[in-house]
Amino acid sequence: MCWAYEKRGIFDVDLPTLPVFLAQLFAVVMIEEVMFYYSHRALHQPPFYKMIHKQHHEWTAPMAWEAIYAHPLEHILSNILPIYTGVFIVKMHPVCGLAWNMLALHSTLCSHSGLHMPLMASPEEHDYHHATFNENFGVIGLLDQLHGTNARFLASPQYKNARISWSLVPLVHKDYLNSLTKESQRKAKAS
Repeated sequence: MCWAYEKRGIFDVDLPTLPVFLAQLFAVVMIEEVMFYYSHRALHQPPFYKMIHKQHHEWTAPMAWEAIYAHPLEHILSNILPIYTGVFIVKMHPVCGLAWNMLALHSTLCSHSGLHMPLMASPEEHDYHHATFNENFGVIGLLDQLHGTNARFLASPQYKNARISWSLVPLVHKDYLNSLTKESQRKAKAS
């Protein structure tokens, strides 16, 4: 990626001001939403789902490692291009591009973790997607709202937990806590 920046000569450019960085960040988030939503929704169409996307949906309860468990073509079209295309379109400074990359990857891992991480979007929308397969195709939900591909999710019990956690303590799914409790009880009985 450095060669592309070097060719454009932007290593000689100062870091952008905070307002410029925030405007660029908004732009790359919107570009990612558009590219990911439409590529992801296309991958759910019959010929592509079975051949390409089904691999990613082998888990109905996602975990962070599963975020990149995808067919190589899907990984390029739906995971890599939506994140990096915006960086080049808005001509982000390499340091800002790196910050965006870290934020996008962290968000992806959190949405596949099943955990409500502090200051991050809830995994509920993506968990619901993996459970139902035909809702919540986007990253931030803007295009899901526009196209109505989140209607059942908005009426579901999971929706009430779909929020950013402002607490610094991660919220853990009850099923996960119950499994830990059952496992610790089983070990206590065995010893």
